[in-house]
Amino acid sequence: MEHEAARLLVDARPTKRRRVEFLDVWPTEPQAKKRKLRSTVVSEPGQLKANGRKFSSLETELHDLIFEELEIKDVLSLSLTNRYFWSVGRRHIQTYFMSFLGPWTGESMICVGEYLEPGDHPPGLFTEDERSELEQLLDEEGQPLEFLDYYREYTEIDVRLPNTLMSQLLSRDYFKHYRRMSSSDQDEIMETVNAEFSQFYPEDVPWILRNLTTQEYVRSDAIALKPEHIHGPIIDFLGFGEVVLSRICWSSDESVSMAYDGNIHRGVWAGHCFDITTRARHEQDAKEEWKDVSEEVAREIASIWESEYGGDWRHIIMGTGRDPYIW
Repeated sequence: MEHEAARLLVDARPTKRRRVEFLDVWPTEPQAKKRKLRSTVVSEPGQLKANGRKFSSLETELHDLIFEELEIKDVLSLSLTNRYFWSVGRRHIQTYFMSFLGPWTGESMICVGEYLEPGDHPPGLFTEDERSELEQLLDEEGQPLEFLDYYREYTEIDVRLPNTLMSQLLSRDYFKHYRRMSSSDQDEIMETVNAEFSQFYPEDVPWILRNLTTQEYVRSDAIALKPEHIHGPIIDFLGFGEVVLSRICWSSDESVSMAYDGNIHRGVWAGHCFDITTRARHEQDAKEEWKDVSEEVAREIASIWESEYGGDWRHIIMGTGRDPYIW
C-alpha cells in the first residue's frame, strides 16, 4: 500500500504533450530517399541566407515550444543531434516520464463501505448539480442507484515508467550513433532514457502528505516508526498510504471488524484530494496558511494499531515482536 501510494499521489506536475500531424525526420533517424523539389519561384542569390534564420540559432524559449509539439520519439531524435539540443530535450524527456507519476494527485479519494445507505455522502463530495444528476440515475430494475453502485467497476493502476525511449536508443539506427559517443555522454543519455523512480523521489529531502481540500499536511518524520525507515516519500512499514486509508473510509454502518472504537467509518478526509510533495516545494508554492496535523494523525494511527495489537504494536508490524493473535 505504501509504495503504491507514493507513486499514485506524488506531485510530479507533468506538462501534457500535444500531438502534431507532420514531423520532420531528424539526422539520427533512417533517411528516406530525397525527392527533387519543383518550384516556379527562384530566389535571388543570398536571399535565403539574408532573410532566414538557422533553426539552431533560435532562442531557447522557441526551441522549448518546438519540443513541446513533438512526439516523444522525435524529442529523443532531435536531442541526440548535438549537446545543446540534448540540454533542452533532456528536460522534456524528464517531463515525459514525470507525466506517468501521481495519477491520483488532486483526485477525490474515498473507501466506500458495503452497507452505505442511499444519499449518505461525505460533505462536499458532490456539488448540488452533481447530486441532482446522480439521483436521476436508475439501475436495471428502475431503482435509484446507491452510492456504492458507482464504484462496482474498477481499474487496477500499475504505475510504471515506459521503456519506449530505451528501446528506441538501442535500435540499430540509433545505437550506431550512440556507441560512437564519449563514455560520459553515453552514461548521461542512458540514465535519462532508462529512468527509474528513484530519480524523481530524492531521499535526502523531507516529504509531506498534503490534504489539498482542507490545506493540512502530514510530515514523514512524524509518522515513520524509525528515521531510517524513510526513503523520500516511501516509508517502510507505516507511511502515507496508511494515513490516507485510515481517514477516507465512509459507511453508514459502524461495524468494521476492528477493535478500534473510533469513528473510522466516517472518515474526516473521505472524498478529499491529496498529493505528496517535498517540504521545500510546499513552502515555495504555498500562498495561504496550511495546518500541520502530523502529531494529531500520528496519535490517531497509534491508537488504531494499538487497539489491535497492544502496546508492542510497533515491533509487531516491523516483524520484531510477538503477534498476540498467533499462538
